[in-house]
Amino acid sequence: MRTAAAAAAVGRAAAAGRCRPESSVRTESPVRPARLVLLTVVVCALLAGSAGCSGSGQGSGSGAHASGAAGRPFVSAGTARAVVAHYNKVNNTANRVRKKSLAATIETGSVLERTEATYAVYPTLPADQQRELAKPFRYTKVRTYVPDHGDWFAATARTNTSATPRLLVFRKEKHAGAGVHAWRLAALVGLEERLPLPAVGRRGAVATAGVRARSGTLAPARLAAAFTDLYATGGRGPGARLDRGTRPARRALAIHRNRDEGLGHAGVTKSFAGAEPAHSAVFALRTRDGGVLAVAPAAHTVRIEARRKGVRVTPSSAEAVFDGSARARIIDEQSGQLAAALPRSGRPRVLGAAYALTGSR
Repeated sequence: MRTAAAAAAVGRAAAAGRCRPESSVRTESPVRPARLVLLTVVVCALLAGSAGCSGSGQGSGSGAHASGAAGRPFVSAGTARAVVAHYNKVNNTANRVRKKSLAATIETGSVLERTEATYAVYPTLPADQQRELAKPFRYTKVRTYVPDHGDWFAATARTNTSATPRLLVFRKEKHAGAGVHAWRLAALVGLEERLPLPAVGRRGAVATAGVRARSGTLAPARLAAAFTDLYATGGRGPGARLDRGTRPARRALAIHRNRDEGLGHAGVTKSFAGAEPAHSAVFALRTRDGGVLAVAPAAHTVRIEARRKGVRVTPSSAEAVFDGSARARIIDEQSGQLAAALPRSGRPRVLGAAYALTGSR
């Protein structure tokens, strides 16, 4: 994953429509080609530290049930901070040389998927963004949240290049060595809204929450479907259960509302649809106010389609990394993670959303 400052800047710009890869429309008639501007969020949280929880997880290697915080943290605070520092050091090197195999020694799941996608599109980025992506950074103000058992812990941190807080989850790999080398970053989301404090027991451990148990109007496992609905329908379906006042929700709704702006051709339309995330882990923990703090995977497709015969859409440089052919439709694959606060009653508040373009066909 990239430096925090770059991730936050590119993520906000792309989501707001200020960082848009261009693609053109080509026709088979003597009509002058028009320009299309895609509103897809192309590289919203990529190289780690980007503007991009401990608890219970759903997915490979984690249980999905709630637990109390009666015992001591299964990993000491010092060890957890050492894991964060090790990740930070290796990640800076991996970003500089853009080496996937090195990133795979410190990342897993959705985070690694986004990093690999970023390395793939790196040559298409402007020179200033390339420099920013490779710039080393340092995590500061690290706070760790560890349950009394399990295979993962959470942390919050800032960086020396940005005041934007990050929510991180590290998971221990069974066959990945010992000490700090056994851990991988499994979740990373930049926070645009205030984070509710995790509930900490008397002996220092945090309490986890079941990912399928409803808190307020939703369960953590249903977060992705609700947030994706903001893009797809403007929140007329499951998205109606979310608080629409947070920055990530307002941005998603604006992208849906303005989806056809700037396409440059009356016969071309854009639509969004939900997709199955490649990595299914959901992480959730209890908060001091009785609610739940959750991180969930999310994925959707963006379909740019020529509705008139003879019209072809030319992919942007980033899309062309995956498929460079002009075609009647371009289907982009966006993959990412969400962080949300689910109160005991009421609508969940999405605190941050990190996406990356991971494919185009």
